[in-house]
Amino acid sequence: MTLHCAKGLEFENVFIIGLEDGLLPHERSNTGEDEDELEEERRLFFVGITRAKTGLHISHAQYRKIRGQMLRTIPSQFLFELGTDFAEHIEENQYHYDNNISQTIPHFAAGQLVRHKSFGRGTVQEFIDMGQNSIVIVKFNTGQTKSLMVKYADLSKM
Repeated sequence: MTLHCAKGLEFENVFIIGLEDGLLPHERSNTGEDEDELEEERRLFFVGITRAKTGLHISHAQYRKIRGQMLRTIPSQFLFELGTDFAEHIEENQYHYDNNISQTIPHFAAGQLVRHKSFGRGTVQEFIDMGQNSIVIVKFNTGQTKSLMVKYADLSKM
């Protein structure tokens, strides 16, 4: 059920999911050009909140697959507008996206020497830990700098 359809109804429990920038408020209403659109999204969110008689459950994802890419999300500004009373009751569940890959992803440290079968030797510049979707930035001895997904890079530590 959409928030639009919830007007005038009440439920024992209400679950509002996807409270992330780009979803709620929607990316088209959060451009800064039209404050009325953002206010309408805020009003709809608060309509949804007030539909709950007993339990209100609000969630947002840390990562979301969008157009085939796993992207880190930003919690909606509406979540922070609820105030600190609400923030104290946030339960954070640590779920991660598995993508059916059973291998463990190695971690790399800045300055670590590595070898790639195509690019040769290089030095790790940065490691971005995103679980199965971790990224390592390597400056190779050829002068090239590459951002590689660790699970596909087949890097060996030297």
